[in-house]
Amino acid sequence: MAVLCARYDVLFAHMPRTGGRFVESVLVEHLDGRVVGDRHDTFRQLGLRQLPTVRVFTVRDALSWYRSYWAFARQTARKRSVWPTWDDGSGTHPTAELDRTCGYPDFDRFVRAALEQFPNGFVRSMHCSFLNGATHVMRLSHLAEDLEALLHLVSFERPALVRGRPPVHEGLTRLKDKALLPEALADRVRQIDNFDGLDFPFLLDQPRAG
Repeated sequence: MAVLCARYDVLFAHMPRTGGRFVESVLVEHLDGRVVGDRHDTFRQLGLRQLPTVRVFTVRDALSWYRSYWAFARQTARKRSVWPTWDDGSGTHPTAELDRTCGYPDFDRFVRAALEQFPNGFVRSMHCSFLNGATHVMRLSHLAEDLEALLHLVSFERPALVRGRPPVHEGLTRLKDKALLPEALADRVRQIDNFDGLDFPFLLDQPRAG
């Protein structure tokens, strides 16, 4: 869900499978945040009359994203052969086209289909959609550090409160352990679905590797 913190002039948009629940919990609990729009609306889709000065979302490495999303979909499906469709098939969910064309219960086939259907990178294109209208970007790889930087930026009184805060666990370890790829296929994902050339306005100037 998107969370608006009017007092601090900040808006968070939740791209699927990027630690959004952790960010939401902090913004709602401590910055008087309120939910706006549909769960995974981009900044443009929210249609707010006036956008806050600070507009932020989180990015995630494509291989990690595919593993997480596939495991989440497999856990959600009632039968092994079924692939879930979000928003009752309305097509508004950011993954709607991926679900329609790549919903295989086998992780290898899922990723191969994604590379075939989205030759420019599905995760990369989703990042671009959320980047449109954003002023700042956080990274899931060290989200607490970036979130503390965000709280500093908007002059929140106690930014260090995120240190040691337990993450909102995905609970998908068993399925993610099965989400394995041949190294050649993993390399194809890295070559196609990456951040190359995308000018992300990271909150911290020196992002760590990984």
